[in-house]
Amino acid sequence: MQIKVDLDDGFLPRIYTSNANVKHSGQPILSFPIEIKSIPAITTAFAISLIDYDAVPRTGFPFIHWLATNIPVMAEIPADFSRNFEGPQVKTHGCHAFIS
Repeated sequence: MQIKVDLDDGFLPRIYTSNANVKHSGQPILSFPIEIKSIPAITTAFAISLIDYDAVPRTGFPFIHWLATNIPVMAEIPADFSRNFEGPQVKTHGCHAFIS
């Protein structure tokens, strides 16, 4: 499987970061799009996570921003999926950006 997330100079575009205009309780809430290719035919759902290893110097451990499971198989998880998906329940844990 191949996963692609578009970056700006190696970083997530600002609209998905702490610099975003769309926030809830001061936290960004727009999830970024994820392109998925070469999905194995036996795949029934996706699980994804965003783990911040750069947080180790500040927190002493990698920070789990979000974790989502039971995402239906699709070639692209679109931007703002976390707030707009209307299918079966996606189980989530973490910051507001992937809590539905």
